[in-house]
Amino acid sequence: KVRKRPQDATEKQLSADRNQTAAREEKSHTRARGKGIKPEQKEILQTWFDENYEHPYPNDETEMQRLMDESGLTKKRILNWFRKRRETDLDWRKKHKRESSSLN
Repeated sequence: KVRKRPQDATEKQLSADRNQTAAREEKSHTRARGKGIKPEQKEILQTWFDENYEHPYPNDETEMQRLMDESGLTKKRILNWFRKRRETDLDWRKKHKRESSSLN
């Protein structure tokens, strides 16, 4: 008879890790994904950003409502898009940083 050796702690941990990974992958396929912003919607937001480059914060309620109406996006989605856009625009960030440091 061939005896199987008992699994040691590392083999048990590896097995448990594989099971957890498989469970996560299974869940990730069933999770609903958010819808991205359509090119037409992005164009509306980008145009507003470019026109208001010195202060790209659509805080005025009438401007926000206009953007919501034109793009069909929620206020939260619009604010998130502008936040991410400002974060990724290196030229804008450099200029903004320079202006804020000159105020101090």
